Amino acid sequence: MGCGFVAKFYQNGQGVEQNEAKKYQFHKKACDIAPNNAIDCFNAGVAYDYGKYGFKQNKKEATRYYKLACENKKEINYEACYNLGNFYYNSEGVKQDISKAKYLYSLACNYVEAACYNLIK
Repeated sequence: MGCGFVAKFYQNGQGVEQNEAKKYQFHKKACDIAPNNAIDCFNAGVAYDYGKYGFKQNKKEATRYYKLACENKKEINYEACYNLGNFYYNSEGVKQDISKAKYLYSLACNYVEAACYNLIK
């Protein structure tokens, strides 16, 4: 059984008590073991991005996990692309790069409505 499945158990309280911190720890572990699972990498990015669930806020680590999720060959996570676009637009954890931000917004536009609005900034 993969760590991503264990994360879902903690999310839904299936056989274990619901626990958001453990959920995100298992998403991170799943991404570290198998970075081809975009949703696990995205969730690890969220934990670092917001500094919640026992994770210290770290935009560089969030960037790393969002990149894994956005650039995933198996399944792109478009929310990760959107968040990564915001990082490049606002210079959070990366050097500001408006053209890269707009490229990432264009990837996410059909899936994350806010990304489309950011294209016209």
